[in-house]
Amino acid sequence: MDWLDILGLGASAASGGLFGVIGSAFGAWMKLKERKQKAIEQKEERDHELKLIELQMQMKSQDGAWSGLTTSLQAQVELDKHQTNMPWVVAMKSLFRPFLTLSLWLAVMWLTYLVLTGSLQTYSALASSDQTIFTSAEIVSLIKYVVYSTVFSATTATTWWFGERALSLPEMKNR
Repeated sequence: MDWLDILGLGASAASGGLFGVIGSAFGAWMKLKERKQKAIEQKEERDHELKLIELQMQMKSQDGAWSGLTTSLQAQVELDKHQTNMPWVVAMKSLFRPFLTLSLWLAVMWLTYLVLTGSLQTYSALASSDQTIFTSAEIVSLIKYVVYSTVFSATTATTWWFGERALSLPEMKNR
């Protein structure tokens, strides 16, 4: 392994980290937009509730307390229709990023083991003698590409995940 290979591996890791930071920044921008939208929705909800209270007061004076309660319950049902929180969806979503990141780093460790023990070199020699699709040099390039891509993916997943969590609001950290 010469210095160009080490430089290529380092460039792959650095570009993965940079890509992860860009992804985190994009995520933070989207969260800001989401937060603004949520503020608008909350204002509309408060206005709706205020209007509902005014209507309830009018109905209370006209029809009595029971009809106001019915209106309130109907409004609550309408609000609840828009909020669907399925616990298993939230659980799967919250476990996906750690699983993906761990899996990618396990793949990096496994590929590192194969490179350091010479298993990939042995495989490339056997593969080039048994098949005619790739030349020996192409197999070596393919193995390098797989190693670089795996390191890139692992560093991207790590920096994106932790970068996004660092930029998240405290109430959104549990996702």
